[in-house]
Amino acid sequence: MDDLGARVRTRITVPRVDFDLSALVVAMIGWFAYQVSWRLLAPALGYAAEYGVQINDTATGRIQGFQLLRRAFAERVLNLVRLPHLDSLLDQLGWAQVDVVAAGPSAAELMPASGVVIPWWHHAVVALVLLVLWSIVGGAIARVHAVRIARDRSISWDDGFAFSLSNLRAFVQAPLFVLLAALLFFALDAAAGAAIAIPWAGAILQIALQPLALLAGLVVTIIVLGGVFGFPLLQSAIAVERGGTLDA
Repeated sequence: MDDLGARVRTRITVPRVDFDLSALVVAMIGWFAYQVSWRLLAPALGYAAEYGVQINDTATGRIQGFQLLRRAFAERVLNLVRLPHLDSLLDQLGWAQVDVVAAGPSAAELMPASGVVIPWWHHAVVALVLLVLWSIVGGAIARVHAVRIARDRSISWDDGFAFSLSNLRAFVQAPLFVLLAALLFFALDAAAGAAIAIPWAGAILQIALQPLALLAGLVVTIIVLGGVFGFPLLQSAIAVERGGTLDA
C-alpha cells in the first residue's frame, strides 16, 4: 500500500538542448546576412540616398536609405500586430516614426512631408526576402539541434546550411500554406456574408449560411493564432524530416 503521506511528483519534461557551436556559427552568419540584406534591398527599391529626417519638433538628423526602409517595415508590422504601448516600444527600439524633411528627387513622391509612405509591394518584397532568409538560417539552426537531440552528435554549420538550402521549398511553403489556408476560410466567410446581404433571398440563405460563417470565422482565428505563435516551430517540424510541409 502506498504511503498516504508520500508526495506525488508530476512534472512536464522537455528535451535538454546542449550548447552547440555549429548553431552559434549559423546564427552569426545569419545576423550578418540580415544586415547585408537591408543594404542590398534599399538601393534595389530606390532608397539608396541619405535623407534628412525629423523625429520630433526638436530632434533632426540624417538617416540612411536602408535604415528608413527597415524602420518603416518594422512600424508596418507592429501596427498590424497592435501591441499595447506601441509608441513607447518603438521609441525604446529607436524606431520612432519620422518625417522626411529633405529627400532626393526620386523619393519625393514616395515619402511626402507628412510622413514615411512606402508602397505595399515594397513591403511584400521585403517580407519575401526576410522569409527566405529566415527559412535558410532558422532551418539550419533547427537541423543542428534536431540532430543533436535525436542522435546525440553535432553536425557542422555548413551541413546545416546544406540541409536548409536543399529543403528551402518546404521551409518557405510551410508559412505560405498557413496563410493561404487562413485566406481561404476568410474568403468563404466573406462569401457567406455577401450571400446573406442579397435582398429577399438573403433572409432564407441566412438560416444555413450564418452557422457556416461563424464556423469559418472560428477556423480563421485558430489558423491565424496558430500561425503567428507557432511560426518558429515550422522550421523545427521540417528539420526532423518527417512529413515535410504538411506535418509542419
